[in-house]
Amino acid sequence: MQGIFLLVSELVRSVKVWAVTPGGDVGEGGVYRAIIDTGATRTVVPRRILRDLGHSLFEPERIAIEGRRVPVALFMMEIESDGGSCQPHLVAAAVSDIHAKKAGEGIDFILGHDYLQAAGTVLRYNVEPHAISCPPPPRRRRRR
Repeated sequence: MQGIFLLVSELVRSVKVWAVTPGGDVGEGGVYRAIIDTGATRTVVPRRILRDLGHSLFEPERIAIEGRRVPVALFMMEIESDGGSCQPHLVAAAVSDIHAKKAGEGIDFILGHDYLQAAGTVLRYNVEPHAISCPPPPRRRRRR
């Protein structure tokens, strides 16, 4: 069990987070520390991040996490990778103080599989420290 904790504890990264309104406007942003949890289906943020960004919940929208119905909020997120930053992606995050606390001391939220899949991140466990990479941004085609 101790080996698993050490593995996960190394997957903490800075993530840029922006609030997104129900109308799709991108609002205030900030940088937070997130633990990458490949076993978490959803990204989970505490209400504190909503307050920091002046954000609101999408009521009455709710999703289930561990048998509990929790509210949802939209964010744009951009993770720091070992080669720079990944492209920003939209995330419908669960908002739960109880679940976000599971990230541990000094960690702001849990970055789940939903973001990792959308960003196309690759986690490499065969190197020390563990590495995260993202595909390069799409290249624009030149018209002839």
